[in-house]
Amino acid sequence: MMTIQDLGSLGELIAALATVLTLGYLALQLRQNTKALRSQTFQQSSMDMSLTANTISSNKELASILIKSNESIDTLDPIERLMFHFWMLVAILRFEAIYVQAEYGSIDSIRIEGFERSIISLLANGGSAQW
Repeated sequence: MMTIQDLGSLGELIAALATVLTLGYLALQLRQNTKALRSQTFQQSSMDMSLTANTISSNKELASILIKSNESIDTLDPIERLMFHFWMLVAILRFEAIYVQAEYGSIDSIRIEGFERSIISLLANGGSAQW
């Protein structure tokens, strides 16, 4: 026959096992949530970059300004220069957001290589490099 002390010990063992199982479950949930957050962050960054590209493809005036700026931003009139400046600012801020997310660990560094190639090609041109 079990004594009250034996029952207490059995209760402590069951409580310890329940605690270990709960912690294991929470660790699994945390890992799944982290993966989901990383995926969502990467998706949002990709969408932001797509919006930057879409701005050019859907705005003939901006596309013309970017082509004209390939030589030098000195070829732009004041309004074109302003449009070019703010388009570049938006593009750079979007790239910056990607790097910040990578620093936080929300985007794997291997995944930002495509974004890096995009920013390098953007900044390699005459007007963009001047900017």
